[in-house]
Order: sequence, then structure tokens, then C-alpha cells
Amino acid sequence: MSVLGYSALNKVKKNLDAEFGTAAKPETTSIISTITYEDLNGGKNIEVDLGALPEKSVLIHSQINVTIPFLTSSSSTPLFSLGLGTQEEQDEIEFPVEKDFRLLIFDSLPLNNSGIFEYQGSLNGTEDKTLNNFLNSISARFHILGAWSTGGNLSTQRYTCAGAGTQVAGLAISGRYTNELSSCEEYNGASWSAGGSTSTARRGPGGAGTQIAALTFGGYDSPTYYSSSEEYNGTAWSAGGSLNSTKRYPGGCGYQYSALCVGGVDLSGTYSETEEYDGATWTLSGQMITARHYLGATGYLSVATSFGGQLNSTNDDSNITEEYNGLLWATANNMPTSISAIGANGSANSAMSSGGEFDGVPYSYTFAYDGTNWTTTNELSVSRRTCAACGPQTSALSFGGLDTGGSIKNTTEEFSVTSLSYLDQGSLDLHITYTHR
Repeated sequence: MSVLGYSALNKVKKNLDAEFGTAAKPETTSIISTITYEDLNGGKNIEVDLGALPEKSVLIHSQINVTIPFLTSSSSTPLFSLGLGTQEEQDEIEFPVEKDFRLLIFDSLPLNNSGIFEYQGSLNGTEDKTLNNFLNSISARFHILGAWSTGGNLSTQRYTCAGAGTQVAGLAISGRYTNELSSCEEYNGASWSAGGSTSTARRGPGGAGTQIAALTFGGYDSPTYYSSSEEYNGTAWSAGGSLNSTKRYPGGCGYQYSALCVGGVDLSGTYSETEEYDGATWTLSGQMITARHYLGATGYLSVATSFGGQLNSTNDDSNITEEYNGLLWATANNMPTSISAIGANGSANSAMSSGGEFDGVPYSYTFAYDGTNWTTTNELSVSRRTCAACGPQTSALSFGGLDTGGSIKNTTEEFSVTSLSYLDQGSLDLHITYTHR
């Protein structure tokens, strides 16, 4: 397979002569690595190691050749997102497809980075063009892109409600329609029905737990901010322990008997504090590095992730991600965009953000987190902010919210991912070429 034509190689030679001098003759080396369907099953991350590079190596070409189909049945083909670190930006590919990527990179780009670059390598770049300043690896990352489909509508339109449970046993807690709601609804995978009502009508509470063992806490009913929490047994709500601070729009996650309340806001400002619940009492724990409300939180007492949110009461949206180890929060990789008022679901290392807003404008975006990186997946069919979500990353439920026109929604959407268990054919060839003196 031809890598570069004469004209391109001549330009490379001139560029190298100008950069390193003409004393030594350049040598060109190609690496070809094949990844098979077994490597891809389960959406695993694949990294191809280039090995030790000579000094003053310059990447002149990279190519991916995809041999498809990976599947026996093209009618049920899942979607993948493929990111290559030397690309100007990540490309999303719908399989089955056959596609080559041909890139000329002359500026210094970290080959192990799969982030989005704002520039492309050029022949006239003056920056350091050597590769050995970076880790000598190039990675192809795969993850499954699921899809949203329409579910049964909520009986009552609502926004700023809390969510708990799963896609087939979900719970919508309180929120606001024309006023603050105490009503709750239960989802059975197809339709919503009335559940027990909370003792206190509130919007913007946190939520955690399951449909038959849920917890809600905090919230707001103008002009009152709440610190109270309530516990649900699948039929009725009863009083739980009170938070250490009144707050609305915190992130919530965990179980009824071991939950986290993260961030939030009241008249005194936006909180960075974390509170842990043991089924009776809320205890203050480590503070987030950056105070936020309208954020997402997923995970449990010992391991959690917080993401997005507003930095203060003036709608400064953020793309911040932080990870919790049960004691302290640490900075993690940012979300693809600044966003708040999101639906959050999943676990600490398999989180999802859906819907939300930036500067008050609703989004339909969906982002998935694998414990290290965020990736963009298929969007909601309806842009919604202040929606709620529940369930694991691969089978999420999103409901309620405000649309672009400010209408209160009873919309429900279900997220699903096609199983990869029937992958049985196909391969991926990585062609990496570099030159050195």
C-alpha cells in the first residue's frame, strides 16, 4: 500500500532539511498493526505501541484501514466512535464502513492523546517536530454509541425533579409544573403510574436509590430552601435525617442507606461540600475542588464522579469533572463542553450526562464517561434542560425538563446499546509511518 507520493515526500525532505540539516540521510519506517474483532468486543480501549523511536523522529503519515463488516447481521449493527490521537479531531464512524484516514502531521502533537485539536499539522510549522518528547504510542479508542428511543410520557409534566431507579423501574420525584410538586411517578419500562407523594413539595432536590428504596433531599419552594430528606419504601415516604445545609440543585447518587449529596446552592452561595448519608444521619466529608450546583453526580460513598454544573448563581456553566475516593475529590478530564442542569446516571466509572443547558439554552447532547475520558454519543431526540435521569450508562432513562421554547415536558426517552456478543469477523489495520535522521 502506497504511503506518500513523490511530491509529498519531497516536501517532507525539504522540511526536515530546514529543521535538522542535510548531513544525514533520512530513513523512513512504517509500522502496521492489526486489531481483530476479539479486541473490539465489549468496546475495549485499544492501544498500539510504536516502541522506542530514534531521536528527532517526525511523523509524516498515519492511516487507518478498516476491514468491515465486523458483524454477521448488518441490520443490527451497533455504532462506534473511533478516535485517533494524531487526527485534527475525533471522527465518528458508523459501521459497517470502509474508510482510510490519511494525515500529514508536522507540528508537535502528542501521539497518545485522543483529545480534540484546534489545529492541523502543516509543512511550515516552526514548533518542535520531534516525537520523542511524547509517549511513543498511538491509540485507537472504541466505545459503543447507543441510541435514544421514545418511552411512555410522564403523567404530569415536570422539570427540576429528581430521578432514581432503572430504565424498567424508574422513579420521578417531585419537581415543578405550575407550582412545586409533591407527586411522584413510577416507570415500569413502558408507562408511568402514580407513586406515593412526598411530605414536602419541592423542586431541585437530589435523588438516590431504587424505585422501592429511594431517597430525596434538599430542594426549594420559594422562598424556602430545604435541608430535610425523605425515604421511600415503594409505597410511602417517611422523614429521614436533615442535611447540614439547606440547598437546591445538588448532585445525588448512591443508595437510600448510603448516599452522597454533592454541591448545591442557597442564598449564601454555591457549595463545594459533600455530605454522606448512612441511613439516618448526614455527615460532612471532603469538599469538591470547585463549588457547583445544577451538576451531575454518579457513584457511591466510596467512589463517585461529579461533572458539569454552574459555578455560581449567575449561570457560569462548567465542564469540570472531579472524582471522589470516599474522602477527597481530585481533578479528572473535562467534559467536551460546559453544561449544567443535566440528567445524570450511571456509576463513577461509567457515567452519563444527558440534556442540560449552556447560557440557558437547552441541549440534546449525551456524553459518556469511562473513568478516564468523556466521549460524545447519540443525542436526545428533544433538547431539554433540568431533566432527570436514572439507570446504568448502557440502559438509561431520561424524563421531564424544559425545552427550547420553555415548555415543560412530560417526555421520556430510553437509551439502549446493542450487544457486541455476536461480533465474529472484521479487522482494523493501523499504518503508522515516521521518518528520522
